[in-house]
Amino acid sequence: MSKVRVNELAGEFGIPTEEVMDLLRKMDVPVRSPISQLSDDQVARARLRWEREKRLRQEKPAAPAPRRR
Repeated sequence: MSKVRVNELAGEFGIPTEEVMDLLRKMDVPVRSPISQLSDDQVARARLRWEREKRLRQEKPAAPAPRRR
């Protein structure tokens, strides 16, 4: 299978490239730029991690708006 670039993965996830790079760095994947190539294993791990992150974001309730007096 061909290598996937970080910016392509960001487009698939629908989030900014910087956010994908931060996610990958937390997973100890060395990325330097949005055009860094990822192996199939790294892409699979990133997809699993993103699904978990996405679920956590949806479960976290939005902060209530401040009350006006």
